[in-house]
Amino acid sequence: ANGVSVHSYRFDHHSVNSLLPELNSTHTSELPYIFGDPTSYWQSAVLTGGAFSADEEELSSSMMHAWTTFAATGSPNGSAKGGADDVVIRDGAWPEWPQYMGGDDAQVLHIKAEEVTEVVSHGTIKLRTCEAFWEEI
Repeated sequence: ANGVSVHSYRFDHHSVNSLLPELNSTHTSELPYIFGDPTSYWQSAVLTGGAFSADEEELSSSMMHAWTTFAATGSPNGSAKGGADDVVIRDGAWPEWPQYMGGDDAQVLHIKAEEVTEVVSHGTIKLRTCEAFWEEI
């Protein structure tokens, strides 16, 4: 849609409680965190072990805040009421989530619970993914 902002993310978190510890983040792995429910559907119960750790509770809170703020205002940054509060994730604040503009230099929010969530380029995420793949082989 013309004039609507787009914000891209990469969810790269693997729950410490997962019933499948060998399985990394998968498609839809972020849904239990967005909805704040580690048992919201069968896959989330398996991926989270049915419970969030303290770090995952913070991650879920941050994600719910960003998603609802985006739904209310068209931007995931600030508060749903238009203020400028910070959402705390672990020891730092959730970074400003830039608008996605496309290409390898485009900025993407790299979401993790065990480390501070960061903004990186799309190309950096692709490079990290490829390096991790080749190290596993």
